[in-house]
Amino acid sequence: MAFDTVKVFLLPTEPVYSHIQKLKFQLREKIGNYFYWDYEPHISLIYLKVEPGHLEPLVQAVEKVLTGALPFDISLNKITAPGRGFIFVDVEKSLPLRVLTNSLHQAFKDYLLGEKPQHEDFEKYLRHHITIGNYIKGDNYDKAIKFLASASVPDAFECRRIVVYKEDPETRKNILLKEFAI
Repeated sequence: MAFDTVKVFLLPTEPVYSHIQKLKFQLREKIGNYFYWDYEPHISLIYLKVEPGHLEPLVQAVEKVLTGALPFDISLNKITAPGRGFIFVDVEKSLPLRVLTNSLHQAFKDYLLGEKPQHEDFEKYLRHHITIGNYIKGDNYDKAIKFLASASVPDAFECRRIVVYKEDPETRKNILLKEFAI
């Protein structure tokens, strides 16, 4: 059975969004194309593969959680390279971010338990971070680390934008289902 892939992302506000986007483009100029270099800067909150026919109720679940939600600040730490070709901007684990993530997870879990669709990947733990690079291998990884060692990121941004995407199964590009302002 083919599954729909649903992603709930928190998008940084300006100037953080443009700053990280610029870093990704500069890195691409240094090392060439790498996996997901063209993905917009985001913090993943939910990644779920679910059988077709459940996208709209899941979008409604996000909307219900976000009703009345207030903006909050998200502090950024340094750029980290935990190995295996990954490079992240580390995000401070704030209480408002944990509450938002937990509330969204609970809403999805409640829906999945009630409707019982086939699904995958929901319980996978997603560490809060903003990806700069994925699966960069060998010499390119070393070049990337060296280039980004002197790069800086802003200290914080205000959480105001949440998006829900469906992933195109052919291209893996994100297709916007709905954007929410909080």
